[in-house]
Formats: sequence, structure tokens, C-alpha cells
Amino acid sequence: MKAIKSIMLASAMLLATQAFFSSCRENAPEIDYEMKVTVVNDFTKVVDAINSGALKNEQAILQLVAAIDKMNVNQQTKLQAIMDVIVSLNNTLDAKLATIEAALKAQTITMENKLALIEQVIKSQGTTLETKLGAIEAAMKEQTIAMEAKMDIIKNVLADQNTTLETKLGAIEAAMKEQTIALSDKLTLIEQVIKDQTNSFNTKMDMLAQAVQSLPDYTEKLEAIKTAFENINPNSQLETLNALLDKYGQNFTDKLATISGAFITIGYGNGKLDQIATAIESLSGYGDKLDAINKQMTALLQALESGNMSDKEAMAEVAKKLKELELNAGVGIPKETMEYVDLGLPSGIKWAKCDLGGTSPEKYGDIYAWGETWTKINYDYYYFTDIVEGQYTKYDSRDKRFFLEKEDDVAYLRLGEGWRYPTWNEMQELIDNCTVTESTLNGVLGVMFISKKNNNYIFFRYYHYYSPLKRSYSWLWTSAVVESDPRKAKSLYFERSNETGKIVVKRDDANRDSRLPIRPVYVKRAAKE
Repeated sequence: MKAIKSIMLASAMLLATQAFFSSCRENAPEIDYEMKVTVVNDFTKVVDAINSGALKNEQAILQLVAAIDKMNVNQQTKLQAIMDVIVSLNNTLDAKLATIEAALKAQTITMENKLALIEQVIKSQGTTLETKLGAIEAAMKEQTIAMEAKMDIIKNVLADQNTTLETKLGAIEAAMKEQTIALSDKLTLIEQVIKDQTNSFNTKMDMLAQAVQSLPDYTEKLEAIKTAFENINPNSQLETLNALLDKYGQNFTDKLATISGAFITIGYGNGKLDQIATAIESLSGYGDKLDAINKQMTALLQALESGNMSDKEAMAEVAKKLKELELNAGVGIPKETMEYVDLGLPSGIKWAKCDLGGTSPEKYGDIYAWGETWTKINYDYYYFTDIVEGQYTKYDSRDKRFFLEKEDDVAYLRLGEGWRYPTWNEMQELIDNCTVTESTLNGVLGVMFISKKNNNYIFFRYYHYYSPLKRSYSWLWTSAVVESDPRKAKSLYFERSNETGKIVVKRDDANRDSRLPIRPVYVKRAAKE
């Protein structure tokens, strides 16, 4: 009897449960609607709080992220709620920008939809220029967005003919200023700007000027200008240079950087020296000392035009004056950082961990002609070239200067006080106090100098591999020219023969116009040769 009662009770409970679930299903649409309204209202309340000034900055973004992630709706509904805030005339710019940033940080929005949202904001006619630029900047700074995706955003903005020039300029500025974007990617964007046939010359110049001005330092500005010149019609180089100078206004540093970049790119002996005449003339008005140098350069160009001076002569002299301008104007290459290694050497000299311009010991650094302070892609022109064959304007038997001075030491200019080229005696000290062995670092073959004093080491990669002779080898500059033949400078040479297996380390004098890597040294006081 008890069993029958239990079964009847269980049946009644089951029927009641079914009725309850049936009631829930019947009322489900209404409950779902109420839930959506509540969640969207939470999101709206946060936006209202930002509009009123009750929420600001990071706190506002955090609460918006939480509200977005709580929305129990599909992605399309979520994105529509976000876009409604962004295009609404009733919302402040702060609220719109906070909403964009929150959407990019929200975990419940897919990466594809985040990128689609940025694209929609940029293309929407209902969003202001400030909102569009804020969206681009937020996307550039967002760490969860892949670099490739960031580059695609900028490239699409630049390629879209319906996008306004103001938006394109803002996009370029955001990309150039973003420190997480590599210089190589920035230069690729500049190349795209120059090669885009759909843009007028003036539009290209506007975008190029914006790109150059937005780059953070002097070296990057020069690289940008060189990239532009390499990709523009040679017949337009003078027009480009003048247009850039106009865009820079009275900023002397930028003007000088532009001229230097153009000067390096144009080269000598090709009849294009007159292309920098107008640029040089624009440098007047910056003080008596600078104006005097400017007048000298102008006179040199006039001598060239009159036939009283050859291209080669003028190029050498103008290069000297440009460098003199840079030094007197305080225009220098910005200081970088470099780690050094203490090998316990008797002199106390510390050796740089990487080649100058390299980011790790096994990677290629920059290569320079001896005493030049910029990189270049060919051997067409050497800075110290003189009109007398076999002699130079500096560091030769006439001026008796055989050791590199600060103004020509790119290691000092890039890294700052205490850093410089090594002397040959310091190279010899390195050899004498280290065990040299072939080694591989991160898959790259080179030689390891291991200190006999403390077992610390520095690694030099091979810069050259020559298969026919089965050789791997490299040179490194020192700070001294060869007194008996000033056309050459002392360098450290090391090689390994696959046939003998031996490593040779020795001094090998190289032509000064050769482009070789530099391994800087750090010393508190200047060392003597």
C-alpha cells in the first residue's frame, strides 16, 4: 500500500514538473525579451554614466567590457548595440571611443567581428572624423589584434578611394607613431602611398609628409624619405623634395633631414645635383653661422652650374657642408640602447653584445663605409672623397688624422657617450685574451670569443658564405686608417675553411668605401691607440 502511494505521489510531482516546464516554454519569448532589455539597459546605463562624466577612462572601459560580455545575445545583436552608441548624436566622443575600445577588449566578440566593427566605423557616414581616427588608433594599440591585421586595416584605408584624405592622414599618423609596429612595416606603407596611381601627386605628398613627420626619430625619417625616393619617378624627385619642405614649414631639423636623405639617395655623377639647390636655399634664416654654411653650399652649386666644378667635386664639398650644418644645428641621430659584455679584459673595455644596428648577436647589423654615419645601398659615393685621386678630404697623409673622431663615429652618434668604434689594439686585446671557437647561435653559424678571464663570451656571425671555395668569413671595422695607405682602414677579419676546418682571426686592411659591420665598445674614457 505504501508503495502504491509513493508511485502516485511521484506521478503527481512529475505532472506538476511538466506543467511548470510547459509554462516556461509558453512564456519563454517574453522572458527572453525582458532579459535582452535588462542587459542592453545595463550597457546603456554605463554609456549614460560616461556621457554625464560619472565614469571616466579605464573605469569606464572596464564597465563597458563587462556589460558587453554579459549580453546573452548573438554577435550581430551585440555589434548593432555597439554601433548604435557610436553613431548616436546624443553620445559624447569620450563615450564613443570608450565603447570602441571596450568592444576590442571584449572576450565575447570574435576577432573577425572586431575587425568588421572597425571597418564599419571607418566607412560609416554616421561617424565623425574624430571617431574614425579614434577607432584606428584603438585598433593599432590593441594587443590582441595581430600585426598583420593591423597592417591590413591601414592598407585598406589608404587604398579605399571613398575614404577622405583626412582619414588617410590620421591612419598614417597612427601607424607611424605606434611603437609596436616595426619600421619595415611602416616603410611598406610609405611605399604603398608612393606607388598608388589613384592618388594625385599633391595627395601623395600630403600623406608622405604626414608619415615622415609622425615618425619618432631622425633615423626613421631619413629611412622614410629614402624609401619614397626609391619608389618615385626620378623626374619627380625635385618636385617631391620641394613639396616636402613646404609641408614641414619652419622645422629646421625636418628640413635638414629631408635634404640629407635626398642627397644620399640621388648620388653623384648623374646630373641631379641641381635638384637640391632649392632645398638648400630654404634653410636660410636660422642664424649667422648656419646661414654662412648655407651660402657656401649655394655658391658650390652655382660653381657646378657654371661648369667651374665637376659633379664629383661639388658632391664632396656639399656633403661636407651638409654634415657641418647637422653638427652646428644640433641635428643628431637619436640615442639607442645596447647591452655590453664584460670579458674581464685588462683595459676594462666592455664589448657590445650585438653589431651596431642588430637586435641580437646572431642577426645582421647595419653596414657602413668607414667613417660614414648613414647606411646606403651602393658604393657610388664615399663621403670623404676628394678631388685628388687617391686622397681624401679627411684622415689622410695631408691632415695627419689617422683615428676616427667623434663627429664621424656612428657608434657614438647612435648609442651615446662612452660608445665608439674599437681601436685595433682593442681588437688585438680581444684576440689575446679569448679562446676563439666556431659556434652556432639560434641556428646561425659564427665564431665565439670566450674570455680566458671570466668565461663570458661575445658572438660574431659570419656575414659572407662563399660556396665555391667553401669559406665562411666576415670583417669588422676598427677606428684607425692605415697610415702608409690612408685609402684603407684596419679591420678584424675571421674565416673558417670547410676544407681544413681551421678558423683564422687576423687584421686585414679594407678599402674605406667598403661597407662593413661595426661591433662597438663601451669605455668611460677615450682609449688611446
